[in-house]
Parts: sequence; C-alpha cells; structure tokens
Amino acid sequence: MISTSLIAAVLLTAGSSAAAPATVADVCHLDLEHSIATFWNQMLSVAGCSQDTAILQVDYPDELGLMVEQLERRIAPALQLDLVMVQFAPDDVAIRAASQIGMSELGLVTRARASISTTTPNSAELRRELEPMLAHALIAARLAFEGIDRAAIERTRAVHDPVTLQAVRNARAMLKLLGPSRTRNSYDVSSAGAGR
Repeated sequence: MISTSLIAAVLLTAGSSAAAPATVADVCHLDLEHSIATFWNQMLSVAGCSQDTAILQVDYPDELGLMVEQLERRIAPALQLDLVMVQFAPDDVAIRAASQIGMSELGLVTRARASISTTTPNSAELRRELEPMLAHALIAARLAFEGIDRAAIERTRAVHDPVTLQAVRNARAMLKLLGPSRTRNSYDVSSAGAGR
C-alpha cells in the first residue's frame, strides 16, 4: 500500500527514529478489551496525542542542528506508532496514519521555523541556515502524502468513510501547497484518480 520503506528510510536517515525513549503522554489511553477496529483507531489516537509539540528558542547558528534533532526526537515515538499502522493496519487506518506522519513532519518544519524569533538580530541568517536542515522533514511529508494519494487511487475501497476521505483530500491539498516534487522518482499525482 503506502511505501513504508521510503518513509522509514527518510525518517531513519534524518534521525527521527533515533533511540529516544518511547513515552506516551499520560492523557493517552489504550483500551485493549474491544474489537480490532477499535484497537487500530485507538492506536491512531495514542500516536496523535503522544507528540511533544513544544517550540524551542534559537538565537545562534550553532544551536540550529541541536534544535532540529530535539524536535525530531520529540515526535519519534508517535512516528514509530504511525509507521507500524501504515505497515500492518487495515488500509483506511494506514491512510490516516500516513496522514499523521505527513502532518507531523510539516508540524516539525513549522515549529523549527517558529523557533527563530523575528526580533533576533540575525534572524534572516538563521532562517537561511535552517532551511536545508528541514529538507528531510519536507521529503518525508511529501512521501506520506504521495502514498496516501496513490493508495486512494489503487485501493478505492479503503476510502469508504468521511474521515479517511478527508485525509485523502488533505493530503492532496498539502501536495499542492508543497509544490512540484524535485525528485525524479516521485509519484505523478496529476494522473486521474478516485475522489479528484
């Protein structure tokens, strides 16, 4: 279905799946006494609520790399759960998990950019230096959204409920916002497909 090996390769290369302690927020709760469908939906919820979305403050160029690494470590446990769901869950759940991966990576980019205050004297220089460090997160987001688009085209039965349909719509909107892919092997999302 969705290319977990591509997404995982980008995340591993970036260090997002680094050996960070897998912690789940106290508000996350998994009830194992219900159906398998309920289990997968609860796993989606656990992954979604286990992210640490803190914004860090950066004032100097030598702090940028560490800041990006810290942001990656903070979303790693959630991404690991999402990758498991992309690989093993039913198609509709896998699409929603891939959506969470894409949005998590875009959230990382947003938080990294927000960590540079506009009042910092060298903010323009910091932003220029930061952008190349965010390329892997943007690639991972694109891969997740392209995988969702491809899955919706190839497995139209997976898009049977309003939540999954909205995840497909959001993925396609994010692909438009991200602009054309710069990689040669990118999936062509301009081809005809379900729900366009």
